[in-house]
Amino acid sequence: MARFQFLKPSTWRLRHYRGLSPDEFERLIFWLARRCGEFGSVQWYSSARDDGRDVVATRRTDAGREKWYIRCQPYRYVSYDILHNELNELAEHARRMPGFTPHVIVLATGCDVPPRLQNKAATYARALGLAELSYWGERELDHMLESQPETREEFFGRKTPLFRRRMVHFCLLYTSDAADELDGVDLGGRRII
Repeated sequence: MARFQFLKPSTWRLRHYRGLSPDEFERLIFWLARRCGEFGSVQWYSSARDDGRDVVATRRTDAGREKWYIRCQPYRYVSYDILHNELNELAEHARRMPGFTPHVIVLATGCDVPPRLQNKAATYARALGLAELSYWGERELDHMLESQPETREEFFGRKTPLFRRRMVHFCLLYTSDAADELDGVDLGGRRII
């Protein structure tokens, strides 16, 4: 006799960054970098002529000072073409400006960048002679906002939850094994309870 089993609920992440204008998103990234405690100085270039460096931050390390260029783009999704274009713009700026020597280039995207795209973009950035790439996607920004309640309140208000809500999504699972197992189902070596 067959039975129906319900899988456990999943976590849904709210995407507040998509509601911000490009200028608001840049300002958010500036304040997150300034208030995180990692950088000695943080500057925001809020104009169309920022040459790909919306936010510039410096950080002291054992080897000296590191310069970070943070490019802010509140994308809904990221494809390789988008990353390719961003890197080409940065490489063009590097050709025009001999002093363009950041140690780290951060692409603050507002959405998560899949690891496969990160690796492909890193390879292309090395081929262009650019610095190490880092990403501040949705998860990184959520984490930073959780540790900065004043920034979260400033940009998203008091009534905004901590970016996570439990939503129950029921998945009806039909198997003939369900009749034998009362507490779970074995799906190809993985036990679903």
